[in-house]
Amino acid sequence: EVYPGFLQLSGFMSMNLDRHIIAHKDFFMHLVKHDGDNAEKHRDFYDEYLAVMDLTAEFYLQTVDTVFVRHALPKGEMTHRGTRIDPSAIRNVA
Repeated sequence: EVYPGFLQLSGFMSMNLDRHIIAHKDFFMHLVKHDGDNAEKHRDFYDEYLAVMDLTAEFYLQTVDTVFVRHALPKGEMTHRGTRIDPSAIRNVA
């Protein structure tokens, strides 16, 4: 079974729908005003934001359980490749 990426994207977008609508209106205005720099920033952001991938249902359900149900990372119970992750050792995040 597959969890389609467009469903995840729809969920993310619906949480901030007003902001996305405003961003697209602003994008249109940048194009009308020949403001290529700001229009390009919009394109770059949405090219990345809209790039989604389907996930196996197993992976999706495992992630939901680990991250949102059991809260494994803040409890210090999450592992990566068999090694327990120490949240206090995390120094930099994207």
